[in-house]
Amino acid sequence: MKLYAVGVLYYMDLKRSLIFWLWNDRLSAGEIRRQIREMRSRQIDGFFVHPMPEEFRGTDFPGGMPGYLSDEFFAMVSVAAEEASANDMQLWLYDEGGWPSGTLNGFFRDNCPELMHRQIGIDGRITVNGFCPDLLDPRTTQIFLEKVHEKYRHHLGKYFGRVIPGIFTDEPFFGIFDPANTLPFSPVLEEEFLREKSYSAREAAERIFKSRDPQACQDYCDVWLKLAGKNYLKVIADWCHEHDLLFAGHFNGDDVIDNLCKLAGADIFHLHSFFDVPGCDAIWRQIHPLALERDFSGLTASAAGDKLCISETFAVYGNSLTLAEMKQIAAMQFVSGIKIVAAMALHYSDRGGRQITTVSGLGGKGDVRWENYRAFASFCRRMSQVFNRTTPVIKRVIPFPVSALQRQESKGENIFADALLLAEKQITYSFQRNGEVSPEKSAKPDIETDTPCPALRTRHLTSPRGERRIFVNAGLSDLTVRFSAPDGYNCWYDPADGSHFPAFPDGEGKISLTLPFARVMILLTVPGKCRRKAVPESLERSRIALNFQFDRAVREVKASAEGLKIVPFPTEIKENFCGTLRYKADVSLPESCKAFLILPGAKKSICKISVNGRELSTSVWAPYRWEVVLDKGENRIELDISDTPDKAFTAPEHLAYLQENGFDNTYFQRTLEFSVLFPDEDPLAEAYLSVR
Repeated sequence: MKLYAVGVLYYMDLKRSLIFWLWNDRLSAGEIRRQIREMRSRQIDGFFVHPMPEEFRGTDFPGGMPGYLSDEFFAMVSVAAEEASANDMQLWLYDEGGWPSGTLNGFFRDNCPELMHRQIGIDGRITVNGFCPDLLDPRTTQIFLEKVHEKYRHHLGKYFGRVIPGIFTDEPFFGIFDPANTLPFSPVLEEEFLREKSYSAREAAERIFKSRDPQACQDYCDVWLKLAGKNYLKVIADWCHEHDLLFAGHFNGDDVIDNLCKLAGADIFHLHSFFDVPGCDAIWRQIHPLALERDFSGLTASAAGDKLCISETFAVYGNSLTLAEMKQIAAMQFVSGIKIVAAMALHYSDRGGRQITTVSGLGGKGDVRWENYRAFASFCRRMSQVFNRTTPVIKRVIPFPVSALQRQESKGENIFADALLLAEKQITYSFQRNGEVSPEKSAKPDIETDTPCPALRTRHLTSPRGERRIFVNAGLSDLTVRFSAPDGYNCWYDPADGSHFPAFPDGEGKISLTLPFARVMILLTVPGKCRRKAVPESLERSRIALNFQFDRAVREVKASAEGLKIVPFPTEIKENFCGTLRYKADVSLPESCKAFLILPGAKKSICKISVNGRELSTSVWAPYRWEVVLDKGENRIELDISDTPDKAFTAPEHLAYLQENGFDNTYFQRTLEFSVLFPDEDPLAEAYLSVR
């Protein structure tokens, strides 16, 4: 139990740059190996094998993988584990074909009608759920373990605790607690309720439906959640620990208090206690620069306590999602206490209707985000490592009134609103189960700013080696903040590239920081004398404006029945062009020099620079700044600007193809309504050279 014993305590052996990998087509060993090597080349440390069987919601997710849980399937997972091991990666198992976990891809529906989930309605009638089994019944869990987990152990047990660190359960369904309509019901619940509460579950249901009796509501939630924990979550957790695996997962409805009450009896703290790696799911743009009202990822982090916590992020965010947006969305969760952000998802295949599976699918030739994904993967790894051996410095506790929510005496309207107020004041907070509000005097901000900065988010951490303060710009505009330097020696750490540099205070003992969109910086403070040094004047000798002119289209990206395809150097640029455009600027200099090329107008574009035929790095987020060497005489600067594949997938002719073939789902339709950030962005505006 090496990994479990070490990992649960410290998690030092776990890889931190993870992605969900959707197996949604017929598999081949060669293609599996190729895609794993491609992931490794993009700095991805590990992946979740997420089966999408052909039987799973075929209307919404056409195509699918044949042979889920067959010997051929496990042979392919074994290939993936072998290749992961060869590339120093980790493979996480996923316990279902699709979701929610526990359904066995329809096995219970087709073979075990006596084990299907039941609910009691307001009229007292018991009805049967058509798809989800009764996870309150221990017989269901045993069958689930035998047909999934034990098969994984038989075929891949030699990798457990090493290459395979754990298994993920996704949105297990325990029922809906809705006092206005329906309550979860089960023969097991009926028996347990009478034993524990000395009156019947039917009587409690009648009192709940009739008057929302507070005690009956709480009694019902109490028994319901105890059974969910005892008969499903704990059984699987114990099995995992016995076989050197960590137990990870998340529950449905974790972004809205009302949904948490209905699907988790409000007690997310109790349910998460069974996980070694509790998680949440940022889907539908629930966390986004345009949606910052609900810190449900912070709620998950609070419920996790000292454990590693993970966020499954980006499903149904739309194909217009850029790497810069991804960075900010991830940063907003890191600053709330999430320790791993796993992207959802890399598609094994984008043939036909598989293109719309999660409507944020990465990968495929022509997706410029995937081509430059290593920047995002490296950022996520570094951010996750920032939390190693740290403890948050909690300045304020926000009570999460589980009992009042269960008793229907509160709707929790102000929980996330209170969190937002604290976040806008740079106060590190935590949610606490049935806790009490911290006294006002203890709510000291993480930093003391000269002026209010509501768009600035911070998180204060302490470690044996000193303190760490995470700074995130949660807004769309550039943010400049000036604050009192913490006592000690201060140093900036940039998780985008891993660089360190001193954070010298000015003559008044203040540190200044400018954060453009999606910029994240971490202030490291260690004991020692604070070296006060005046901020040096700019080393800029001169500034040369750059007048970029359109040169040509480098490539066009089109969507087809086989996925994305590249048309090199197209001669015609039509409306809604998708691909890479090249611009050029000529500069004549009296002598050679070094300079910084800066694009102040760029916000989220993917930009690549070449100087006199020498290719420089690609920038995918701010600061868009390159150190360049210019020759005496004429210099040619070329700028390639690429966009996401959104316009290719939403081109009228491709939409017509999808519709004609029945390739559509609510996910895809919803993303068509999403607004695009910075629609008027002009990366060429005010471009200049800062000559040193």
